Amino acid sequence: MLVETAGGGKYRARRVVVTVSTGVLAARRIAFAPELPAWKWEAIRSLPMGFLNKIILQFNGDIFPHEAASEWVLHQPSAPAEGGEPEVMAFVMKPLDTNIVVGFSGATQARRFETLGDKAAIDHAKAALAEMYGPALVAGIRDDLTKVTHWGQNPWTLGAYSAALPGASKMHAELAKPVDDLVFFAGEASGPVEFNGSLPAAHVSGLQASRAVRASLAGPPAAAHASGPAGVAPKI
Repeated sequence: MLVETAGGGKYRARRVVVTVSTGVLAARRIAFAPELPAWKWEAIRSLPMGFLNKIILQFNGDIFPHEAASEWVLHQPSAPAEGGEPEVMAFVMKPLDTNIVVGFSGATQARRFETLGDKAAIDHAKAALAEMYGPALVAGIRDDLTKVTHWGQNPWTLGAYSAALPGASKMHAELAKPVDDLVFFAGEASGPVEFNGSLPAAHVSGLQASRAVRASLAGPPAAAHASGPAGVAPKI
């Protein structure tokens, strides 16, 4: 089996484990020859990447003396977003007992902020905190330490994590199945459905894939191996 990178590197292997996101796979940033079977593409399309970004705000001191460490607070504005329902924004207050607040924007809100830029996301988070705690609160934010994630624009993920379409949770197991006992799959989208979108899903799927590869290598060679294995050519 041949693995060829966009930089011209070529590597030969008896098995390959694909761990990229379903966003990267769906965008065909990696080419497969021969092409992946239809059932595998159905699994990929059924587990598209969801959007969830973070706005990390650091404060000069502990200005939330009455909030417990790592406590969740939800903000729902009284006025709906333009053309839709009021957008709830979640905050984690003082994660791990630090002087930090992490705001979460998801779905269409996250997509909009990625388009509008970091300032729009930060201003929205500040306005939500000011509405809940008072306008004087934002004065304690260290703007020079503020960070915003952009998972939808990250070329290595093209989203934050997989989110099964309605009725498609069974596709996690389909995505995890190897192709022709040669190309194996791992990553959070390939993990157990109860761990969807999480580090445990990626960890468990990695263990499952490694055990499957080990069992495959220990077994008798398949006829397909001798006739010419599938090539995997990353185009990232």
